[in-house]
Amino acid sequence: MTEQEFQMLVLKELRGLKDDIAGLKTDVAGLKSDVAELKEGQKRLELGQDKSEAFHRQSINRLNNLETKVDTLIESNGQEHRQIIEYLMDMKENQKSIHEILGRHDADISTLFRRYANRA
Repeated sequence: MTEQEFQMLVLKELRGLKDDIAGLKTDVAGLKSDVAELKEGQKRLELGQDKSEAFHRQSINRLNNLETKVDTLIESNGQEHRQIIEYLMDMKENQKSIHEILGRHDADISTLFRRYANRA
């Protein structure tokens, strides 16, 4: 191989390397762009996740408040039911007393009726 052929071969290889390097530069620029897009997408995902977590915390707080209110309502209703039952028990006792009094009055009326009926 002559020196000129060798130089041409080296020059051809250098041009190939130069083309390969230019292709690599283009590929690296594309990768940089893709990475930038991925970073932007990750930021949007993180922002969405932060919003989701905030909504979740707010929902838990609202649920806890609701649970507290329901517990208070149940306790309040339990007290009212106990008061109603006590009131009904008192009414039942009063009714028994009234029934006894009426029974005595009936007996007294019957006695008085017999006394005065026998006189006539």
